[in-house]
Amino acid sequence: MNAMDLIGTWTLEGANAKTSSGAELLPLGEAPRGFHTYTLEGYMSAILMRADRPKFASGDFCGGTTNEIKQAFEGFDAYAGTCEFDEATSTVTQHATVARFPNWEGTAQLHHAKLVDEIIHLSTPPIKSSSDQWVASLRWGRGHGERL
Repeated sequence: MNAMDLIGTWTLEGANAKTSSGAELLPLGEAPRGFHTYTLEGYMSAILMRADRPKFASGDFCGGTTNEIKQAFEGFDAYAGTCEFDEATSTVTQHATVARFPNWEGTAQLHHAKLVDEIIHLSTPPIKSSSDQWVASLRWGRGHGERL
C-alpha cells in the first residue's frame, strides 16, 4: 500500500472495537454510516455516525432533550485536519485540527492501514473509553454506499 492508494473519498462499511477485556463492541451500531476523505494536498476529514440515532422530537436544531442530545453526541464522530502516510510502517497519522471530541484537537491520531480488495482497513492503538481501552477497527470502501 502507498499514499496514493488513500486519495479520494471512502464510505464506512463497518466499525467495531475490541476492549482490553476481550469484549467485541459495535460502537456505531450494526449499520454505521460515514465518509472519509484524503486529498493530494495532505488534508483529511472523517465523519462517522450510527444510522439509528433518534431524531429530536421537537424538530428544533438547538432544542433536543438532554437524552436526545446525549444520544446524538455519542452516536456521531467527526474530525479533520492534515495527514501523513508512512509506507514503511503502513500507518496514517491524522493531525486533528477540528474534532467532535475536543481532546483530539491538536493531536495526532495514528491508524494502521491495510488495503484489501478496495477496502481500507484502519485500526487504532488502544483508545481510552470509560474505564476500559478499545482498539477500533474501521472498514472503508471506495465507491460503495450512498453518494451525496
